[in-house]
Amino acid sequence: MDYLNNTIENMACDGLKVFSLAYKDISIEEMKNLANHYGNQFEESDEFRNLVESDLTYLCTFGFSDPLRETVVDTILEIETGVSRRVTEPSENN
Repeated sequence: MDYLNNTIENMACDGLKVFSLAYKDISIEEMKNLANHYGNQFEESDEFRNLVESDLTYLCTFGFSDPLRETVVDTILEIETGVSRRVTEPSENN
């Protein structure tokens, strides 16, 4: 585990976004029972999360580069000087 933690820390220090993937085998019946028990509150339940997020099978960890857009410095300067900017969907030109 130390090796994995060190690898994750090194990737993050290199500026990469780091993700780990894992899964849990759970039957449809068991998932239905959990959904019935927790109803619409399952997202807010620590107990539910502990049940579905424990005993996971680790698959992999990977990092990827997601560099800042060229316009980010100008945007930050505009915000600091009080210029308001509306955030919109990314376009091909931005």
